Amino acid sequence: MKKLSWLFHRAAMWAVGALLYAAGRLRFRVRILGLGGNPPREGLLITNNHQLDWDIVLLAPAVFFSWRRWKRIDRLSFAASEKLFNPGYIYGRFLDKIPAVNRFFFYFNVGPAIRYLNARPIRHLRDRTFRAVLSDVLGIAGNLPIHEVMKPGWEKRFPHIARAYFKRARQGKLLSLKDCMKFKMRVDLMKKVSHDELDARFKNLVQRHNVSVIKESLEEFAAMVEKKHPLYFSVEGRLTPDGRFDSIRAGLARILEKCGRATLLPVHITYDYMQGGRYPVYLNFGKPVTVSAGGMGENDLKSMVIDSVDSLYIGTVTSLLALVVKELAQGGTGRVAWEELLSAVKALADICLECEYTVDSRLLSRRGLEKSLKRALEWGERKGLWTLKREGDAPLVDLKAEKVLEEKEGPWPNVNYITYAANHVPRRVYQLYLGKRSGTGKGEAETIPAASQLS
Repeated sequence: MKKLSWLFHRAAMWAVGALLYAAGRLRFRVRILGLGGNPPREGLLITNNHQLDWDIVLLAPAVFFSWRRWKRIDRLSFAASEKLFNPGYIYGRFLDKIPAVNRFFFYFNVGPAIRYLNARPIRHLRDRTFRAVLSDVLGIAGNLPIHEVMKPGWEKRFPHIARAYFKRARQGKLLSLKDCMKFKMRVDLMKKVSHDELDARFKNLVQRHNVSVIKESLEEFAAMVEKKHPLYFSVEGRLTPDGRFDSIRAGLARILEKCGRATLLPVHITYDYMQGGRYPVYLNFGKPVTVSAGGMGENDLKSMVIDSVDSLYIGTVTSLLALVVKELAQGGTGRVAWEELLSAVKALADICLECEYTVDSRLLSRRGLEKSLKRALEWGERKGLWTLKREGDAPLVDLKAEKVLEEKEGPWPNVNYITYAANHVPRRVYQLYLGKRSGTGKGEAETIPAASQLS
């Protein structure tokens, strides 16, 4: 029986993985760089700039099929936010405008499907739903009266719970958290309650419990690395809201403290989304780096990870054009000629090559650059970022500065596309570009702020 269970789990894992792999290949044109040779013998931690939910779907098959000598490739696990394991999250995210369908799927748990990919939940208070909180603290806080769980004013937002509360009050009883798990009240609690509506005392109780749970999760990850099982671990702890890769959580250092020694595999993911349609995605793998717990401090470790991932940046027309357009909009330029944009993007691509960064091969020839730039401008026109016009034989681009510089933060797709892509450009490239534009030369460009520091 145990053998049959193991076979079913393995078959389901490969089936779900194959479906997601096929979906990723149909959605994107995946291009893998720098991955080859033999897998490291130490416990492997894959670290990358976390752009979209598709990251792991694209990364896992790349590792699987590139390291064919890896006998137990099914051991690759990844740490995922706990909300992905909650009932109705994936369905509700895409079907929330269809109430009947969303209500139906709300009662089905997609967690088992994700677990078949060897996913392990990691918990954060900021993105935990009330349903996940209840599953943990119901045993220790289930007898609390509901008015001690919610902030004042909850009666208007939750009518089913309010009616039951006042009915109990007339009988001289209190409605507890456990009592609210009946059908109509349960739906209200699960779907509507957010952390902002919880009472401070109850929130502190949850916070203390969460700290212990997060420690248990990190200990589990460290044990996996210690057993030489590869682990995908997002060092940012979330999807990047604005394209920057400069905020690393303390979880990586805690895992190293527990396991003692591990091999970090840096990866830079670049989505060339301005090409539209089935656009390219670049997975640029760096060289594995072995680190130990006592080898460096936490700040040095964070700096090393940021530098190793940033060094794998790939210059694409999306990020280079975004930086040029943002600079022009900030300078008050409303109309720009086609040749000016073309020469600016070409200059940035040349600077990337000077700084030993990889550049999309299409940008190395004038024909490929013109074709890519044309697609990117057509994409931006559809998004309302600019308007394409023509005066005689010369194409012109009318920038909409309020759209280009709009202050908006993600995660994706609720982002400012221009700022998001421009923040991918390394600081060194941006400094040299502005130095050449202003005529100050390379030396004086060091005083110019980084692209990631611009608002």
